Formats: sequence, structure tokens, C-alpha cells
Amino acid sequence: MPFIDGNSLVRGDRMLATYAMVKALDLKRLDRVGMLPKYIAAAERAREAAAVKSRPVEARSRSSSRPQAEEIPAEKLVAEAAKRNGEPGALVGERLRRGALLDIDSLISLTVNTQGQESADGDKLQKANKMWFAVAGSFSAEDIIFEPRGIIIGLKDGRQLFGMDEKSVGGIQVWLADYRKAEAAKEAIQKLLPPGFAAQAWDKALGGELIKYINFENDVMRIVLFFIALLAGVTVFVILWMMVLEKRKDIGILKAVGATGPSIVFTFVLNGFLIGLTGSLLAFCSAT
Repeated sequence: MPFIDGNSLVRGDRMLATYAMVKALDLKRLDRVGMLPKYIAAAERAREAAAVKSRPVEARSRSSSRPQAEEIPAEKLVAEAAKRNGEPGALVGERLRRGALLDIDSLISLTVNTQGQESADGDKLQKANKMWFAVAGSFSAEDIIFEPRGIIIGLKDGRQLFGMDEKSVGGIQVWLADYRKAEAAKEAIQKLLPPGFAAQAWDKALGGELIKYINFENDVMRIVLFFIALLAGVTVFVILWMMVLEKRKDIGILKAVGATGPSIVFTFVLNGFLIGLTGSLLAFCSAT
């Protein structure tokens, strides 16, 4: 299957700019294979299950009786989104969609570096190419073929985004029924290729490194978020501790007039809760 892939800067109305792997594929041929439609249906079921939890009990029973799709064609989703929004459709990895607060029909911009005109020295200059896409749906996958934080677009739109002509592709993927035969298939394909072309097995050449870097990035983000939460907790604790020290006389007066220890503690705990809640709301509003 022909494909084009590359890193892209992704921006949206309610999300911070982030990088994601963009993969342009022949969606009609991909639907015939049947792998991606199952991933799209899995993401749809996950979104529906999350929505059902927030509904009343009566509405839950009605939605549970509705049949769930086993497969959702990617080409149809992308075409319908393009018709509704006037921009090409794109499928977003479910993890990226949740993290970026993207909804169906949300507009996102993809910016990639492409080769422009030649410089005076004969070198190819890099130029940024930007296109807008409408989120047609999401897919739930945990493999290196469909990266869970990636974006899938049509092959024609991919050629336009990456600045290629109508017959160019970045490579051709061959999917095997048995992954253990990948090395033998690679050697057989290499013999058929002309000089200058190379066959690579994803499981050894690219897949392991890609997964390693993704896991490393996730681990670093968890550590950073842990220290941010720890700093916020220590800050609130110090504020409350200083407040208690300043209010020692007031606490003594409250005890003298009959206030109990638990009621006084509850006052300071409530104060800390309101400080944390206010900070969380301000952070959420500024992020969105």
C-alpha cells in the first residue's frame, strides 16, 4: 500500500500546538483491508461508553439497546467531514483527540516542512506548508502502523500537504499475515527493487526505535506532571500552615467560646480546598 508520512505541527482552537506523525494513505484500499475500520469502530464505542456514563439511567438503557457497528469505513467518514466543513477530512488517534480536546468537525491545521526552490549554492531550501483539516473521526490503536497519537489523511491530500506531484509517494507498505516472516519478505522484495531503493522491516528497523522514543516521552511527561502536582501541593500546605500560625490567637478565642477542634480543622481544610479548586479552574480556563 502506498503511503506518505512525516512529522507535522498540529494546531487547533482549543489545543496547544503539538507535534504528531501524519500518515497519508489510500483510504479506499485501506477499507478493503479492514484493519483501520475496526480501530475507528473501537474509538466510536469508547466515546459512546463515556457519553452513556453521564446520561440518566433511563437514557442509558435506551442507548445500550442500540446496535454497535463492527466496522466504520474511513473513506466515508473523511468524505462526509469534507462535505460538512469545506476542508479535507482527517482521522485522529484517540489518545491525541482526548489530550487535545478535539471533537468531531473540529478544525486543525497541519504544518510540515517541504523542499522549496534551490538556493544559489544549489541546495534545496526548506519551506513550511500549511493545510486545514476537519476531524472526521478517531481511531483506537496501539501499534506502529497506526500510531495512537498520529493523524491519518487521504493520499491525495497528503501529496498536497507534503508538496509532492500526483504520482509520488513516500514508500510502499506490505502487510503480512504472519509478522514472523517479515525478514524473509524483506529479502525477497529487496531482490526485486532497482538500485537506490531499500526494503526495511518495520519490526526491527523502525518500529522498536519509534516505540522506545514514544514511551520515553510519556515517561518524561509523567515525571514532569508529578513534580508540578507536588509543587502545587507543597505551596498550598505552606499557605495553610502560615495561615494557622497567624490565626493562633483567633483559634484560641474560638475554643474559648466553645468551638470544637474538628470544626476548626474543617474551616482550614475547606479554605485549602477552595484555593485548590480556584487554581484548577483558572488553569483549565487558561489552557482552553
